Amino acid sequence: MSEASLKLSILALSLVVLSILFSSISFALISITPFPIDLGDTDRGSNITENKFNITNTGNATLDSLVISSEAASKYNLKFNTTNISSIPAGSQVTVAYNITIPTDELVSNHSLASLNVFTSNLSNSTSFIANVKGRLKITDIDVDVDGKGSANLQNGAKITQEARPRSIVRFNLEVENTFPNREPEIEIEDIQVTVTIEEIDDGDDLEHESETFDLKPERRKSSDFRFDIPAKVSEDDYTVRILAEGSTDEDAEERVEMTLILEVEKRSHDILITSSKLEPTTVACARNAQLDVTITNVGDEDERLAYILVDAPQLKYRNHATEIELFADPDDDDNIAAKNFTIPIPRGTEPGNYNIEVRVYDDNNDVRDFVKHVLTVQKCVLDETSSTEQKLQEKETKDKETQANEEHGETIPILTEEQKPSADNILSALSAFTESPLYLPLLGLIALIFLIAAVVIVIRFVKR
Repeated sequence: MSEASLKLSILALSLVVLSILFSSISFALISITPFPIDLGDTDRGSNITENKFNITNTGNATLDSLVISSEAASKYNLKFNTTNISSIPAGSQVTVAYNITIPTDELVSNHSLASLNVFTSNLSNSTSFIANVKGRLKITDIDVDVDGKGSANLQNGAKITQEARPRSIVRFNLEVENTFPNREPEIEIEDIQVTVTIEEIDDGDDLEHESETFDLKPERRKSSDFRFDIPAKVSEDDYTVRILAEGSTDEDAEERVEMTLILEVEKRSHDILITSSKLEPTTVACARNAQLDVTITNVGDEDERLAYILVDAPQLKYRNHATEIELFADPDDDDNIAAKNFTIPIPRGTEPGNYNIEVRVYDDNNDVRDFVKHVLTVQKCVLDETSSTEQKLQEKETKDKETQANEEHGETIPILTEEQKPSADNILSALSAFTESPLYLPLLGLIALIFLIAAVVIVIRFVKR
């Protein structure tokens, strides 16, 4: 016999001997299943009844006088259908039923609630009751609309069916519920606020909206609406949407539930948006020009080398364009955006009314990518009439002030109307009355004497020269 064969024979014989010795020894073992006793997802305020666990004797000797106990706090109201088992034969098991209550203010998390101990005089085994405790504030329905196309009743972790693009409008309709049972004690959830956050979508920053706070009585629901405008400057990616509802019960226990969705943003190969278009003024009268400022952004995934903007106002006989605009696709590049200015003259003789000004942006392929329409209101110029009216008001105000000043000094200066102003007839009548006056001749003689003295003085001065 070879040395290797001899070693194998010795090993086989040793195993046989050990097996005989092992079978001759009596022993008992306590096994508890499941281990630990996991209650899974469990709501606050739940009463769990007739749940079960098993105690198994995995030894070859009988287990006698088993005792079941727990150090559970009284708030859990943990009860077993039996706490004493007289015996469990080898290889047999006993099923034990239990009831447990989850308090209405229990910590919301996955954690241990209470211990479980099974022991005899010389053997024991222990485990615990664990549960993933959930709050009673639930998000019961999520509907999402992207540019008019909807995804209904989305579940936690779901991807929104409709893809968004730069400057898409995304709407969320969320329903939350107080799922505490409508019985005594009635537990109201107060100061509930729902927050929706699209993470890192705005050039690395979050977009976030919050609802107003509200209260919910047991078994009541409330919906909240949120609108997000996806930025024009955005990268193609999947973005996490975090939905959080928070409140507290009237027992001062925090209520909090969170869900997430995935929003996908995609870009077209060619896509240019008019991200700003401002007309000033929007109403003209005597001024005969309007200023139009237009900003465009490349939101596609290809560079545009020959983009252009066309401004057209046929009724105002205006048509102009800005050509050969270079727009890079990279949203972080300064040349991803371009701004152009247009001065729109208003022709003389333009009738008052509303006039359309249309703005279009074209890509490299001469395809229209975006369109904006402005309305310019032309009014009649009434500057001359306004000035005349203001002048008359100023003249009247001046006359009123002068009259008031004269009256304060005891003088009265008559203000002549058109009928009171002197005429030729009035002057002749006054002269006729003066010639018939007794003073007429003396005054006439005095005037003649004055003229005579003046003549003599002139003659004397002339002779002296």
